Amino acid sequence: MKTILCSMLVLVASFQQAPKDKKAGSESKKEAVAMEAKDPVCKMHAEKDTKFISTYKGKQYGFCSVVCKEMFDKKPEKFVKK
Repeated sequence: MKTILCSMLVLVASFQQAPKDKKAGSESKKEAVAMEAKDPVCKMHAEKDTKFISTYKGKQYGFCSVVCKEMFDKKPEKFVKK
């Protein structure tokens, strides 16, 4: 159920995102760093060159969507294994 809800939120968020600037898009790919391949919120695959990145306690986490990133940013301790 959680995965279905997240997938629906990703779909909605993808329609709400502003058009990509070609120059900005190429710069963000250069800044991509090694991180976990799974989105810690919904457990879906997060692309290595995702632009949805948060850092928590010195570790970077990638997200499949802006929705998952925002949920993580509000309460990261809920999604990070201790």
